Amino acid sequence: MPGIGNESLRLRASNHDRETSLLDRGVPRLDIVVVLVGLFLVVDVQPALDHELLALQFVQMFDHKRGEGPSRSSDAGRSVKSPRARDPGVNARVNRLLLCVALAACTHHASPAPSPLHDPLEATIDRLANAAIAGRETAGMSIAIARDGQLAFAKGYGHADIGGQRMASPTTIYRIGSLTKQFTAAAIVQLAEAGKLGLDDDVTKYVPVPTGGNPVTITQLLHHTSGMPNYTDLRGFDQVSTKHLTPMEIVALVKDTPWLFAPGTKWSYSNTGYVVLGMVIEKLSGESYAHYLMDHVFPRAGLTSTTYCDESRPDRQRAQGYEPAAAGTFKLAKPLDLSVPYAAGSICSTVEDLVRWTAALAMGKVVSPAGYHAMTTSHGLAGQAPYGFGLQLQELKGHAHVFHNGGINGFVSELHTYPTDRITIVVLTNTESPLAPTIEKSIARVALALPSEAVAIAARELPAFAGTYATPGIGDVVIAVEGDHLTVAPPGQAHYPLEYRGSDRFAIVVVDAILAFARDPDTHAVLTMTIEQGGQTIVGTKATP
Repeated sequence: MPGIGNESLRLRASNHDRETSLLDRGVPRLDIVVVLVGLFLVVDVQPALDHELLALQFVQMFDHKRGEGPSRSSDAGRSVKSPRARDPGVNARVNRLLLCVALAACTHHASPAPSPLHDPLEATIDRLANAAIAGRETAGMSIAIARDGQLAFAKGYGHADIGGQRMASPTTIYRIGSLTKQFTAAAIVQLAEAGKLGLDDDVTKYVPVPTGGNPVTITQLLHHTSGMPNYTDLRGFDQVSTKHLTPMEIVALVKDTPWLFAPGTKWSYSNTGYVVLGMVIEKLSGESYAHYLMDHVFPRAGLTSTTYCDESRPDRQRAQGYEPAAAGTFKLAKPLDLSVPYAAGSICSTVEDLVRWTAALAMGKVVSPAGYHAMTTSHGLAGQAPYGFGLQLQELKGHAHVFHNGGINGFVSELHTYPTDRITIVVLTNTESPLAPTIEKSIARVALALPSEAVAIAARELPAFAGTYATPGIGDVVIAVEGDHLTVAPPGQAHYPLEYRGSDRFAIVVVDAILAFARDPDTHAVLTMTIEQGGQTIVGTKATP
């Protein structure tokens, strides 16, 4: 949700997307604000981690601050080894990392099965992951790469559980936050293909949810174009995120909040919309959301370790979630009742299962090829975030890109596919930091053979750009010097590294955004910062030196 899910990083000031807790830092918003907000990210049930656009990437997380979790059903924890024999399940959440050069040693656990990738990709992954563990960017992480639908690399680094001295591996189970949304979307498409619902039907035909007097379709909920307020963005969300809530109680949280816009006219990431979709699944199937997935979705993809998160049942494969503490240490992530993320961010999985899931979905094993085409077709609104059904759609330097991210208390997840290149990259971390999206983007650049656009800049030049920039719609954005590079931090969020591109322009590589600085023509002092992303711009004025 970033929060529960796609969570992405966002620059939005008000949402701290996972601001307070990883819960809802999921999906970034459509614009730069969203992006930046996304940068600061994730959709899930904690303070927003949502995530995702600084992009859409950050939008996805369940909104870190909100948190994600299993459905209210008592069956939420059944795992899937087969349609009948199920094991207990588990969890994951949100964003960042400094690109370290040192090949610091760190403990890792190698995958036993997949054939290894050849340099430079495998070496790049090891270098980035080992440096992140040694630099205390995360307690642990697992990474997997697939080529042509086949697992080519899978490995764990660091600790899945510090206290229990368990190392991370390819089979470690993480909460995945807003990555849950594509599973929910697939279930809806299955029901549509079975003739049990029409995608253009008004949702109130199936569940009596408040719609602000607006006719709202199933498709609009899937696309995030309904205008329905996002419950993980509500003031005081943290106070309810530890309570056990039914889906209707979750929806009731926004009943007095004004509708954001007329349905179908704009795009705005809404975990609430996916909670409603979970209710539709239960109504039409006669099963709990968790059971429907375990009976009709997970088995079709051959998933063996994916479940509706249930932490009440012990599982040594499950990772413990953390957040950074003082002096390079970690502390346990804030608690979250997993009923709160529900169909927007309640699933737990592994890197290996997510590779299987992506391949099976694209191959028509979960929904028909036509259904998958619908899932990967954007809503079509000009100037709005390109989003299908539970999946974000973009290009990375000319390469088609289908992805989503998730952020939830203690975890950040990234699942990216480059369909034309037939490459899938999965990065799961068990610490609330910007590491996962940064590592995924670094791996993608090597896997896709993208040339570096970085330009050298003298360290003495960097302080001129540092300062606080008052940015409309976002708030105070801080640019700081960290070592030999600059970082950017939206209000209340972590710092993201910037890469110099020349002519006073810096890139936020992880979200494909540019920060262009303008100077006084006489004194040459930096005065403003323009955020450029996806054809949109927003100008921030430097408030402090």
